[in-house]
Parts: sequence; C-alpha cells; structure tokens
Amino acid sequence: MAAIAGWAERMAALRAGALSPAERGRLGVHLYDTVCAMALGAKAPEGRALGAAHRRFGRSGPAAEAGILAAWARLTEVDDIAMEATVTPGALAASAVLPFAARGEGEDYAGALWVGYETAVRWGKYFDGAAILYRGIWPTYLVAPAAVAAAVGRLRNLSAEKMAHALAIALSLSSGVAGRIVETPSSRWLTLALAVECGVKAALAAESGFRGDLQLLEATVWERLGGGIRAGALEDGPPAFLEVSLKSYAAAKQTMAAVEAFTRLWVRRRWPAESIRVEVPSAYAQMIAGTPGARRSALTSVAYLLGLVATDPERLYDVARTGEELGEIGLAVANKVEVAAAPDLAGDFPRHWPGRVVLTGPGGTDQETVTITRGDPEDPLDLEAVRTKYERCARYHCPVVSPLQAAACASLEPTAIRAAGRQMLDALTAGPS
Repeated sequence: MAAIAGWAERMAALRAGALSPAERGRLGVHLYDTVCAMALGAKAPEGRALGAAHRRFGRSGPAAEAGILAAWARLTEVDDIAMEATVTPGALAASAVLPFAARGEGEDYAGALWVGYETAVRWGKYFDGAAILYRGIWPTYLVAPAAVAAAVGRLRNLSAEKMAHALAIALSLSSGVAGRIVETPSSRWLTLALAVECGVKAALAAESGFRGDLQLLEATVWERLGGGIRAGALEDGPPAFLEVSLKSYAAAKQTMAAVEAFTRLWVRRRWPAESIRVEVPSAYAQMIAGTPGARRSALTSVAYLLGLVATDPERLYDVARTGEELGEIGLAVANKVEVAAAPDLAGDFPRHWPGRVVLTGPGGTDQETVTITRGDPEDPLDLEAVRTKYERCARYHCPVVSPLQAAACASLEPTAIRAAGRQMLDALTAGPS
C-alpha cells in the first residue's frame, strides 16, 4: 500500500472518543493557546495588514478564511511547536477547523484537530524538518497543505480513499520555500495563508471526486530538500500533540533555553558582565546569532532577547516587537553576547533544543545549562498558565477575543468551538477597530 493511502486510512478512522481524558485535556489546552494566538495576531501590525489584504482581495469562504487565521497565529511566534518535526502544528490544525465550525458544519472537531496535529507533526518528521529548516526550507509551510487537507477531510468524514486523494492533491501543492523575513509586512505570512487555503481546497476537491498521485509521498523529488526521509515517522505512536511544546512568550524556540539559562544567572548573580557566551547545538547557532535592530532579530536574536531580560523582561510578551526596543543598558548587554556551537549539547537534538550561558565578570565565571524549558512536554503549561501568558501579551496589543472569552474552547465541546470560530470570522470581516 502506498504511504499516502496507508496514512489516509488511519486518519479517516481517528475519532476523538479514543483519547483519554488527560489526552483530551492536553489537546484542549493547545486549541486554547492557538485561538489566543490568532486573536492576538489579528491586532498586530502584520496581522492587520493580512486582514486588510483578505478584504481587498474580495475572498470569502472557509479556505481563504483558514489561511488568514493560520497566518495570524503563526506571525506572533507565541504559538506551539513540535521540536523534532520543527513544525508549528496548532496554527494549521485549528485554522482548518474553525471556519467550518463557525458555519455549524461538522461535529467531531476534536477528532479533526487531532488529525491535523498528527499529519503536521509526523510528516514534518518524515521530511526531517529539523535538518531542512537550516537549508532554507520552512517545514511548516511544506506540510501545511497536507495537514490542513487531512483535518478538513476528517471533519467532513471523507472515506479513506477520498482522504488519500486529498492528501495527494495537497502534497502536489507543497513548496517549503518561503524566503526570509526581510521587511514588514512580510510575504512569509501571505505564503503560509495561501498554502493553508490550498489544503482546504484539496480536501474539498477530493470530496468532489478529483484524484491525485498516491505515490507522490515516496517520490525521489523530496530528497532534494536536503534532509533524510524518515519513513519510520509515519508509524503508529502516541498522539502527536503530546510531543508539542507550548511557548511561554514570543520568540523563536531556538533561543528559549538560552534565555531561561540567562534569566537564572541574572537573578542569581546580577554582576556587571564582561562577557556573555551562549552555547547551543551547531544546527541553530548561526540562526540565533543575529544582532539587534530589525523585526526578525526581535524574534531570533539571542543577544537582543538577553538585553530585554536584563532591562525589560516583560517586553518578551510583545508579539510586535520591532527589534529597536533596547535602551542603552540593554544594548550594552546585547553587545557582550557571543554565540558558539557546543558539540556536547547536540546529543539530544532535535528532540530537545538546549542552551548554555556562560557569564564572566569581576566576581568570576558562572554558567547555566537548560535542556527542558517551561512549556515543553516534560514541563507543560496548563490552562491557567496559558491564560496568564496571553493576558501579559494583551498589555501590548489588545486581542480581538480576550483570553478569558476564549477559554471555553479548551473544553473541546462543539458549541464552544463553534463560538470561537464565529469570533475569529467576525474579526476577519470587521477589520481594525
């Protein structure tokens, strides 16, 4: 059996009733986290630009709406992430479900979310997302059409055969090459929106009888991505959302272990630092080594983030930082940061993304290593912690739906998910206020 057909057979059979109460609770927290990210992203400058473009294009219907919702969540850099797959699955799974839920279509929304997470995470691992990201491929963008098509297909009760063709059509629309964030508003979020839109349309096309190439997942063309195809990633296992991390604030996940390590050192010693050495696995050392001064650095520059920790740590919750927020003291801290690759930290990568900070000053040298950060599967955020995170984010940008209003969707009850979908679509239709 072709890999796509086998995957489709399993996804078409998934039902939320198979989840344990604890698993259902974790999935609900992830949905809540994603809805809050969407609500926040809608009010961020780039989110407003996307909403305006959507209205200017005159697009309507669940496919176009799903694309903007996914981009709203993703541009915040506060949405969830699967480290080994290097995919942000919540933005894909939730965006596939909410437009249909808003219209009262479907019932097993939790099952569809589960299918979206399974496909995003396991296909991200199949394509070796943790390797190809650093070769210019954006794994989330690569798997977006398929993950969304799978979630929509499950929601619309597609047969295994039609689910397979939905996935094949979606995979034929996958690219992965989105370009860097150079200026704002970035086309990166627009390309993701269009990829998600393609995923919805792939499912609807298969439902209408269109057929794709079921051998496409095994095609040699994917070897050009530069990673190693990991067929074992598609084997049965625990629900994939259980290996997904929730972020504690807005930043690239690759920086977070170092930020947490520096925070511990800063609280413990707080001496005038002569040098600050950040050590991480070689895979992402170059990525986080940028200097402060641009929107991208506000998310990925560990020097910038350590400057914020030292002077204005609450600013970590501002999802629209420009990279220019550091004052004189913050810049002085940032300018002392050196990033280096540490081979001894690479052993557990990509399952974990560790970081070490070595701080040297008049009082001597101290260091801290962090492997598991707050929000990782081993130390998960609960519903209250997620709500607190978004309340802190809301101090900078008022979301279109408050964290308190959105909390009901964590129950995964159909009425609550439908209400969350209507709230998101109302925000998309209404525009800025």
